[in-house]
Amino acid sequence: MKGNILILKRNIQEERRNRKIKVSEVCKYLDRDRFYLSQMVNPDLNTLVDISKAIGCSASDLLKGL
Repeated sequence: MKGNILILKRNIQEERRNRKIKVSEVCKYLDRDRFYLSQMVNPDLNTLVDISKAIGCSASDLLKGL
């Protein structure tokens, strides 16, 4: 499970960087503090969908490799 969260975080970072979106922008969309993404442990499906919307990708893009 720990490996999965690392893959998920890497995917979020990659998708975000590809679209030149700052962490602060994603966190603002989610109404979370700027450390939320780095401290995320076990996000639910709704959270993943919200993150994907904030970034502008699909939730499946965030789950690739899992």
